[in-house]
Amino acid sequence: MLNTARLGFNRTVSIAPTTLGAINPAAADTSLGFVTDSTGKPILPVGLINVTGLGTNFPGGIGALGEFDFHYNSFQVYDDLYWTRSKHSLKFGFNVERIQSNQFSRAPIPTANSFLTASLIS
Repeated sequence: MLNTARLGFNRTVSIAPTTLGAINPAAADTSLGFVTDSTGKPILPVGLINVTGLGTNFPGGIGALGEFDFHYNSFQVYDDLYWTRSKHSLKFGFNVERIQSNQFSRAPIPTANSFLTASLIS
């Protein structure tokens, strides 16, 4: 009779995309921008580029893309029992794996007001 047990852990972290900074300081100046919040204050240095047919907007400027942190954890437990008697053998066992996938965003969270206003305009 032989019993084997194994434990495992794996962690993967990805932080992307990350805005490092502007080469020209004017590129980070939000007072020059035309994308504003609900009070009229500029929040992005530049606006959005919309290409017809692609169905997407391309943001520009410092912090225009939302930064995401991806943390992936995997926990594993294995246990096997081998039993041999003359010509016969049996193997029993189990394994358990818990996957923990977390995503954190630094992007601004839209408010209910901005959602309703956008849906009424379009």
